[in-house]
Amino acid sequence: MKKYKHLLLIAALCFIAVIAYLSYKEAGGKSMLLSQNLPPAGGAPDGSSSRTQLMDVHYTKMVKGVTEFEINAKSVEYFKNGITSELTDIHVKFFAPDGDEYNITGNKGTYDAKKGEIVLSGDVLLRSKSGIEFETDSIVYDHDSKIMTTNDPVKLKKEGIVFKGLGMELDIKKERINILRDVKARIAGL
Repeated sequence: MKKYKHLLLIAALCFIAVIAYLSYKEAGGKSMLLSQNLPPAGGAPDGSSSRTQLMDVHYTKMVKGVTEFEINAKSVEYFKNGITSELTDIHVKFFAPDGDEYNITGNKGTYDAKKGEIVLSGDVLLRSKSGIEFETDSIVYDHDSKIMTTNDPVKLKKEGIVFKGLGMELDIKKERINILRDVKARIAGL
């Protein structure tokens, strides 16, 4: 039994090394940090090796020594393809060029390393260091364009003004937010 536990530990460490290498390769050889606390071994609930689950995961995406985003999740399931991950209880922090930070939380989501896409859903809440706050049901972040989008209803708050509408686009590079349609605004105190 002891030998079996050692073999499982070695397999888990090899898996982490492969994920770290694939992440490093995906980043074009740029530095990336990956750390997690390992759950008990066992793979998928059906006993297959098509996926592996990790608990309390922290992932940092860096390009040319600059942190672009950090993902923290209560659990992550890595699928056999090594590209797609499903996450639960997610907190993502995006870093804008001007130093602003966008903290987004959601109940669940996916991360596709090949597409550079993060999808959050379920009670999505964004708060920025500069005072912007918005709520929606889901949001998609595209790494290449640095744009977050949703087609769901949104509620955005900034300096006593509340905007509601359908759909939104947040451009991190240009630091611009557009509510796409059916926009209504309310100013506090009026």
